[in-house]
Amino acid sequence: MLNHKKGVSPLVSTLLLVLIVIAVGATVMFVLKNLTLNTLEEEAEPTDDAEFNCDDVDVGILKISGKHQICHNTETNTLDAAISNRGNSDIADFKFIAIGNAKINNINSVGYGLKAGDNEYFYFSCSQDIGELIHIKITPIINRENSEEKLICFNKEITLLADDIKEC
Repeated sequence: MLNHKKGVSPLVSTLLLVLIVIAVGATVMFVLKNLTLNTLEEEAEPTDDAEFNCDDVDVGILKISGKHQICHNTETNTLDAAISNRGNSDIADFKFIAIGNAKINNINSVGYGLKAGDNEYFYFSCSQDIGELIHIKITPIINRENSEEKLICFNKEITLLADDIKEC
């Protein structure tokens, strides 16, 4: 009775299944490729943020005869530093971190900046309980033009060990 079954042979059914999987895979790849290309094109368009970066920032401690012009006044616990802005961007402010053996002194804004091309002496205060000075970081902060938005340029920070800082 059931000897007259009609159907697809196993070979043909396997072949059909493979072709369907390939067709679905190609369709998914085509859709994802176009979606990815559109997203990359949108990201490549220039925005205002492209101009707001730290590329033009270049600050450093002045060196005279190979010695950094920075000293640590242990009586007042301040650092006196001659800072040079060699970049093309004005520095709006500085972030100052002094690391001691007892405490870390972190000042997010020292309250003064430095115009492009200028050199200036700055006085950074440390708390009295910092202990022996080990390390300092002075990080420039820039402002977006015609805005209050600030950008901290961590990749342009000045880093010195205590061995590079003489006593005043």
